[in-house]
Amino acid sequence: MAKRLPRLVRLPPSLPQEAGVMVRMRHPNLVSFMGLCVVPPCILTGKPKRVTLAHSALHERCHVLFAGSLMPSGMRCCQAADAARGMLYLHTATPAIIHRDVKSPNLLVDDAWRCKVTHLMDAASS
Repeated sequence: MAKRLPRLVRLPPSLPQEAGVMVRMRHPNLVSFMGLCVVPPCILTGKPKRVTLAHSALHERCHVLFAGSLMPSGMRCCQAADAARGMLYLHTATPAIIHRDVKSPNLLVDDAWRCKVTHLMDAASS
């Protein structure tokens, strides 16, 4: 009995573009590219263990850690500087990479509370 071959998988057009950008980028404030998966179509990253800056669980955790108050302003400034360093790296690359979708869900936080830029799907080379 003949085996049925799997149908060809069509990748979203932006996925190979994002993988192509990520594979060239190595910086402490960018999420690391680990690989590209075809089924299901996705990019594998060295994802930080915490969550995005916009995630409510992180917001709740901050309230527990900081006794119901906001994250200390020094820590917030460090995370903003981390995001800025990641963006600066992209903008000064050759050719320059313009992210075009900077928002809190695209900024991840690791165990040391460092911020990393992710989701380069809409990025464009200039």
